[in-house]
Order: sequence, then C-alpha cells, then structure tokens
Amino acid sequence: MTRKMTLANRLTILRILFIPLFIICATKVQDEGYEWMVYCALGVFAVMALTDALDGFFARRRSEVTQLGTYLDPLADKMLMTTACIMLSMEYWPAWSRLEGYTPVIIISRDVFMLVGALLIFLIHGRLKVEATIPGKLTTVFQVCMVLYVLLFQSLCTAFGGQLPGWLYWAKGSMLVFQWVAIGWTVLSWIGYIYVGSRQLNERVAPAQSGKEPSGEEEHAAQTESRGR
Repeated sequence: MTRKMTLANRLTILRILFIPLFIICATKVQDEGYEWMVYCALGVFAVMALTDALDGFFARRRSEVTQLGTYLDPLADKMLMTTACIMLSMEYWPAWSRLEGYTPVIIISRDVFMLVGALLIFLIHGRLKVEATIPGKLTTVFQVCMVLYVLLFQSLCTAFGGQLPGWLYWAKGSMLVFQWVAIGWTVLSWIGYIYVGSRQLNERVAPAQSGKEPSGEEEHAAQTESRGR
C-alpha cells in the first residue's frame, strides 16, 4: 500500500521548486525596464518563507512528521538561504542594497560544515539523528528576516526612482544591523551543532547496528552477564 505524500512535505518541495523562479527574478533587477522584478523577487521569497513556517506547523498539527520531512526540510532551508545570500551579494544585484561579501561566506561555510559532518556521522554509524536546536531555529528566522529586509529595502529604492529620500537613509544602516544579527546567530548555532555532532560521533555503536559480528570477548561477556541474571 503506497502512502500519500503529506501536506508538509508538499510545501517543502514547493519551496525548493520556487528557488529557480527567485533566481530569475533577482538576476533581472538591474536590467533596464525590468526594475519591477524586485517586487517579484520579494513576493517569491516571502512565499517561500511562508511555506517554511507552514510545513512544520502542519506536520505537527496533523501528526504527519515523517522521516522524509525530517531530512528534506532543513535541506530546503539551506538551499533557500544559500541561493538568496549568493544572489544578493553578486554584482548583478544593485550595490545600494547588496549584502557584504563576508555574509554569504559565513552562512554557506556553516551549512557546508553541517552537511559534511552529517555525512561523516552517517558513514561511521550508519544512521543520522537530526536534532533541531533553538539557536538553529532562531538562525533561520534571522537569516530569513535579513533577506526580506534587503529585498524590501531595494523595493523601496526602486519605488523612489533608484534612491531613497533623505528621511529613509537610516534604512541602509539598519540593513547592516540585520546582517550582523544574522551572522551572530549563525556562528552561535554553528558552535551548537559542533557540540551535537561531536556527541553523536562519540556514541558507541552496538554490534547489531554496526553490522559487525561480535568478537569472542564480547560474546563471552554477554554470556557471563546473562548467566548472572
């Protein structure tokens, strides 16, 4: 009997499918006559951020937490944030609202480190326990807020003919604040995941889980223990 895909997983897959559309919109922002594409980029990213919030909500509300969703959701988040950080820091994005070069480097380095660590744990133990941490969740929230602020900032620039009026110049400084807050939480969650990953790496693997036959000493110890009961 085949199981239907849950609503939460459908929303996660929809978020992944929207990434190419966001890339197309972001690359057109500086093209003459296509400045309005920044509004499309803002709308597409807002929809993706909304699906990120809704998939977890529906999974818990409908008791549809699946193993696929456990792995797919964080992967979709990393694909989304990696894409957004790269697109908003490249030369084809307006310099007025461009992310600082170190922002995507730090965010992507953390995600690559986590993916390599997860692969290493799986290769050693044959299994992987995905543990969401509070700093990790807050990091995603602040990263999404940072990208939304950049897109909103550029949308305001476009609406005012390419530059902000003097009474809105504070928004440029606020964009840097959003970046530093997101970077701070990224580093903090990075440290947290190093601790969680190290703990999983140091766990002892039972013979049955590791796929290895128990040694003579282990077998003798097991027999002795069973006799003593």
